[in-house]
Amino acid sequence: MLRPPRNQGQPIWFERAAELRKQATQLARTIAERDYAGSRAGLGQVAATCNRCHQTFRVDVEIAPFMQPPPPKTE
Repeated sequence: MLRPPRNQGQPIWFERAAELRKQATQLARTIAERDYAGSRAGLGQVAATCNRCHQTFRVDVEIAPFMQPPPPKTE
């Protein structure tokens, strides 16, 4: 959402950005209601929305909402 395209891709970019804002707003409401299961599902929907846009614009980044954290470094 940082840089909208300056070519014919701009309308679809704005559509995808609006979709992301809608999903993020719904997730915030679900979190405020302390609905844990709904929040997890909503986070998955936000990630899917991000990935749909990335696929449209061939961005080589995939958002995975529930990745395992890396193990702590031991010295």
